[in-house]
Amino acid sequence: MAIKRRTSANTLFTLLLFLTFALCAFFVLALSVRAYRASEAEIHINDEARTGLAYLVSKVRHYDAINAVETGEFDGLNALFLYETHEGERYTTVLYAADGGLYELFAADVSQFDRSSGARVVAGASARFFLRGETLTIEYEAGGEAQSVSLALRGGGGTL
Repeated sequence: MAIKRRTSANTLFTLLLFLTFALCAFFVLALSVRAYRASEAEIHINDEARTGLAYLVSKVRHYDAINAVETGEFDGLNALFLYETHEGERYTTVLYAADGGLYELFAADVSQFDRSSGARVVAGASARFFLRGETLTIEYEAGGEAQSVSLALRGGGGTL
């Protein structure tokens, strides 16, 4: 009889130990999932905030030539105008923020278009462009994070 009690106690102790281990493993897994989701959300916000600004800087660097970068208004909005020549014809890329997004319009004559004609490049973003001398300043906000960058233009610039 003493052997049966000891066997039952050992079995009960083993089951309780296993249950404790299983519960601890479950809680560690649940906490890990929560930490992963928080980290993933933070990465998404940072990516959203930095990708659009990197896109704008890359565009400016690509078009940076003499008289190829200007700021001004497009359909009543603050905009950045980037010029290039293809086969003897001058084309304009207009970057502007409207309706909660960053838009781009590429055309030979942008005066024929309005803000709804552009293609949205980044959703949930706003941008303002300021040109003082040969320094272009871009104020960009996305994902609740505001950033500003100033670029020295090699080709100079102008204001429309």
